[in-house]
Amino acid sequence: DRAAELGLALDASRVVVGRVSKFSNLIWFLSATLVNVPAARVIDHEELEIKGDITDLLPRATLALARRFVAADSAHVS
Repeated sequence: DRAAELGLALDASRVVVGRVSKFSNLIWFLSATLVNVPAARVIDHEELEIKGDITDLLPRATLALARRFVAADSAHVS
């Protein structure tokens, strides 16, 4: 997996890869995957629909994703 390869190159234990897609001027879609680098295994994948001004909403959306990933990673301690 390319995410795990990137994590190995960075000497990281976890990597998040994601994408922000624009559907219209007001609708955006955020998807992200948390990868356990040593195991080369997906821990969690999350998706969010963001409606409104992306400049205002993206920081809060990424914080929400980070909280979900922390919870998922804590449940899958390796």
